[in-house]
Parts: sequence; C-alpha cells; structure tokens
Amino acid sequence: MNIINKIIVDDAFNYFQIEKIITVLKLSELLHSSVITARRYLKSWDAYTSYNQKGLYHTLPDIPNFDDNGLWFFGNARFTSHRTLRNTIVHLLRHSKAGMDSEEIGQTVGLEPSSFMHHFRDIAGVKREKFGGRFVYFLNDLEIGTKQKEERMFRLLNIETPISDADAIALLILFINNPGDSAEGLAIMLNEQGKMVKSMAVRQFLERHDLLKKIPDYGQYAVLKSIGGGLCPVFLPNSHSRNLRW
Repeated sequence: MNIINKIIVDDAFNYFQIEKIITVLKLSELLHSSVITARRYLKSWDAYTSYNQKGLYHTLPDIPNFDDNGLWFFGNARFTSHRTLRNTIVHLLRHSKAGMDSEEIGQTVGLEPSSFMHHFRDIAGVKREKFGGRFVYFLNDLEIGTKQKEERMFRLLNIETPISDADAIALLILFINNPGDSAEGLAIMLNEQGKMVKSMAVRQFLERHDLLKKIPDYGQYAVLKSIGGGLCPVFLPNSHSRNLRW
C-alpha cells in the first residue's frame, strides 16, 4: 500500500464516518491516491460493499445497524452483514418457515426481483420448485426443506380468498334456502348461476361470519348489514321475517 500522510488518511476516515457511505472514487479523491490504493484501504478497514448499484457504495463495519435479517439500507444503497446477496438469500431461506418466492425475497432485500433473481436460479444449498403457479425457493435440506414445503402447501390451501358483495348476497340466499348444505355444495350452486366462486372462498366466508355454527332461537332469515366497509349477515328472529323483502 502506498504511504499516504496519516493526517490525510485520518481526514478521509472521519469523512467516511460522517457520510456513512462512500464511493471508491470519492475515497481516492480524499486520499489523493489511485483507485487501486483506495480499494486497498477499504479492504484494510474491512468495509462492506453494497449488493446493489453494482457495488458502488462502501461503508465501515461499525456504521450499519443491521436488522434481524442482516440487512441495512441507507439511501439507495443496500448492505448485508452476510457480505453477498447470494449468502443473504441462503440465510433468509434457512430461517424461513415456508420457503420464499422471488417477490418475497425481493421485498425483503429491497430490490425488484427481475433485477437479480435470474442470476440465482441455481444456488448451492437451495432448491426451486413450482407452487401455486410460481417458483418457490426452499433450503436444500431434507428435514428443513420438507417442513418448508409442507408449510407452503398448508398456506396455499388455506389462503384467504376474497368474495365480492354481489356474490356474498347470492351465497347468503342459497345458504338460507338450502339449510345444512355444505360449502362445496353451495359453491356448485353459485357456479351454476355463473358466479365463479371456489368452495374455499365459500367456507371462509361462512366461517368468518360464524354461519357454519348453529344459531339457537333464530330463524332462517337474514339481512346484510354494512359493517366496516363490508357486508355482514345479521340473523333475525322468525317473528321479523314478514318484514323482509328480497
């Protein structure tokens, strides 16, 4: 390493501490040195290099306040305590309960998936499989990977499926007119009406409003009341049924 006046080095180091991040060109300017020499100082300081912006930015080890995933964002610069994005993805998957798809990885590391995931289709220790129409990354470990896949499948089968207000009205009418019918049966009847509603969405709607449970002392009549911006079925006693109009 070229010998540079200690005062110049200290001034550059202090500037680095204040600015938090720096480019190698700026550092070479502060050191009055070549870029190669500036890089040598960064290495001697054990500096971190950003995993985005083509490694443009650097920061000192005592500056970042890494989160639980080992990530630190400063402006447009992204840093990882795992040093590389590849190591970071493996770390995220190792601590993931259900694996991660590219969108989930992108949201976590603060990058658009299209800007980097194509470089990581084959990562040592990672397997990629298709779940629910999209590729999901799992840890290539028999015990951990199997548990992740089971959890991903469970979430996929139990995902909350929204149902429109119009379909909710049609569903409630069918529910009233067909007491005791299953969610699957109600879904079939809705489909026959041209409403493409899955049985899972029907079951979630009925469970959310406790309609799968027997309601004592109440008749088979209900109205839809607007609550919190959505429609909620409210049952009325049989004595009130004469006032209902459909």
